[in-house]
Amino acid sequence: MEFKDVLKDLMTEKNIKIADLVEKLNINNLAIVYGWLKGEYKPRLDKLNELANLFSCSLDFLLGRTENYEIVKPKDINPLCVNLTNILKEKNITRYKLKKDKIISNGLDYSIFNCKYTPNVETLIKLADYLDVSIDYLVGRL
Repeated sequence: MEFKDVLKDLMTEKNIKIADLVEKLNINNLAIVYGWLKGEYKPRLDKLNELANLFSCSLDFLLGRTENYEIVKPKDINPLCVNLTNILKEKNITRYKLKKDKIISNGLDYSIFNCKYTPNVETLIKLADYLDVSIDYLVGRL
């Protein structure tokens, strides 16, 4: 399932309207949520985490990467730069290898590892797939 479908299902199941979501996530424009529901784009990581916390589910479930709806206690995410550095050490993978295998670019490498930028959802999925970890593990929710 895709993110848009999972979000629609969760909103229906929990009886949450678009206006409720906008208010709970402190979003200033209904069009943002409509864009998510139409599949035009996905939320930034901070809003994705807020959604997962609201629905008490994993990021991986929310993004349609798993069909396993586990109840996950709301949790803040850790800085990706810290988690990613630790995972690379754990897996014995270098930043150079990430760039060589075209998982991230040079500019993105600098920005991510210096905690200046959080990549988009597609890049997070690419990193999680490459490192064979869940998105929740990648961002420190587990």
